[in-house]
Amino acid sequence: MSLPIVVKHPGVDLPELGLDQMRYVLSRDGLFLERSTALFRTCARVEQPPADLDEHRAGCLLFCGKLPAVLVRTMLGFFRAAYRMHEGEAALVLLYHPQQRRFRWHCPSQTVEAYRSYGRLIAHDSIEYELPLEVPGDYVILGDAHSHGELTAFPSGVDKRDEAYKDGLHIIVGRIDRPGRIDYHVDFVMDGQRFTMEPADVLEDLECEPFERAPRSWLKRIHIKEYTPWFRSYYSTSYSTNDYGSPSRRRSDERNDRE
Repeated sequence: MSLPIVVKHPGVDLPELGLDQMRYVLSRDGLFLERSTALFRTCARVEQPPADLDEHRAGCLLFCGKLPAVLVRTMLGFFRAAYRMHEGEAALVLLYHPQQRRFRWHCPSQTVEAYRSYGRLIAHDSIEYELPLEVPGDYVILGDAHSHGELTAFPSGVDKRDEAYKDGLHIIVGRIDRPGRIDYHVDFVMDGQRFTMEPADVLEDLECEPFERAPRSWLKRIHIKEYTPWFRSYYSTSYSTNDYGSPSRRRSDERNDRE
């Protein structure tokens, strides 16, 4: 027996259930099964979907075409140049023109935290940037891309949290420091669902090499915020050497002096 499914909209009363009738009610509180007889009327929460419904599967199809090889090479060239600067991540925002079916990169102002080690900058595995408030012409924001430096391409816990409510296409580029070994991971996020895509279905050329140079204006939008790693700060501020050459707590000594 097939039962009707009634959707309960805000401010709209449901019609009365007739005698010896049953129905499903879909509300923001879940799915309910209502019954009405001469003896009783019930409304029970349904934990399982109705058995008489057909199956349905989650999925994702993109109709925007593939990202052209020239833009893939531009992306890789920028990520590699950024890695040479601070050995960390970089990001780009992907724009799309629906009428012209054209892609375009936007490089946002971005900040990476980095520390110095033996005279070189090493960035923390994170990056902060804001999406553009205005996009040129009739372009829309389709998604973004970011690099993972020497790591493989995979969505980290930070990536998943950041993208949980950021709908669109998300491209991760890994091993940008290794010529010929660059790899990709692509997800499309919509309505809280993460759809993993085959990189070959999104990028026109997976074997192309980065451009030798990145746009100078893009590199100027990378802002490096230097910091002291916790382990260096701990050992440099918490420990000193006493007269006998053994470590002693500097903070403890200072506390004893105050006492």
